[in-house]
Amino acid sequence: MGLYRDAKNTYVLTSLATRGDLFSWSHTAPKPGAVREALIQPIAVQVFVAVRWLHELGVAHRDLSLENVLLVDDRPDGVCVQLIDFAMATLDRTCTVEVRGKPSYQAPEMHTAIAYESFLADYFALGVLLYGMSLQGYPFVSTKPGACPFFEYVKQHGLHYFMTKRTLRECKDTCVAEVISPALADVISGLLEVQPTARLTLAESRFANGSPRSAWEKPWLQDLHGARVSGTQLP
Repeated sequence: MGLYRDAKNTYVLTSLATRGDLFSWSHTAPKPGAVREALIQPIAVQVFVAVRWLHELGVAHRDLSLENVLLVDDRPDGVCVQLIDFAMATLDRTCTVEVRGKPSYQAPEMHTAIAYESFLADYFALGVLLYGMSLQGYPFVSTKPGACPFFEYVKQHGLHYFMTKRTLRECKDTCVAEVISPALADVISGLLEVQPTARLTLAESRFANGSPRSAWEKPWLQDLHGARVSGTQLP
């Protein structure tokens, strides 16, 4: 609705987030399973499109999280998403010794002395976000070396195998792989690849080479790709 600036800050004025943030919604939505997955699919597509648009503008967010996605009732066809909090955003494609974002969402390469690709770090955060939307919890609490045994397990065995062992927070008798579709698990695993160059991309112009690493080529997203900017009907 407007941009305002004083001597120290720039302010972005948006419409009221009538449905709150995605973190709150994720904890009140149906339990993990087919009904929940159907609800989150169009939301995820909107988030992915928003991030791709940012990347096309040359902006890496570096603090993507459930808390930084708002849901707004301002469309006849349903709820739309808004990304907020650009305090950690950058125009730099490569960054060195710049750990940004919340610990659960930080790409592992941020914790090294080697320069990391900022767009690829955003993809990792999207993977954590999608996992949280789907399963009402995070896969790990930190990606810092030695800080979280769950992430150390992922590094050793891969996320697909991890999801067959990791149980739901609310039901310790049910593993994650039992309540999400293989197609969704494939997208999450692709985004949470520990090796940055193996991650799925959002097919921005910088990465658009018909590569199989494009998330839009995955079946879970492909059905909605043509209608990806539509609103989302939520209960």
